Amino acid sequence: MAMFTFKQDEWKLKPGYHPAMGLTIVITMSLLTIGGITARTVLERLKWNTALALKIKLGHKLFGCVVMILAQITLILGGKAYADRGHSLAETLVIIETIFFFILVIGFEILFQIYRKKE
Repeated sequence: MAMFTFKQDEWKLKPGYHPAMGLTIVITMSLLTIGGITARTVLERLKWNTALALKIKLGHKLFGCVVMILAQITLILGGKAYADRGHSLAETLVIIETIFFFILVIGFEILFQIYRKKE
């Protein structure tokens, strides 16, 4: 979505919180993915719960939570910007998206805990 928007805006970042935070989320999601792969590799290779492995695991988990919160704030700001342009359904869409977001987060956490218990 971000690439589509940048292309429409002639590859320029619009002023405002939503575009800047959106770009930040795209970049931090890439870093989070790399961090997750690194954390998993370290945990699998060390085989023990060493202090380093536990710190990497905790850092990845906290960074993931921060990115999820920032992403949700970005979506809410996007909805507000949409509403400010006169779109009457913007508030409803933000509420639906927020509910859907939390359902997904809870659902994936349940799946993760089930997977973790199998290991």
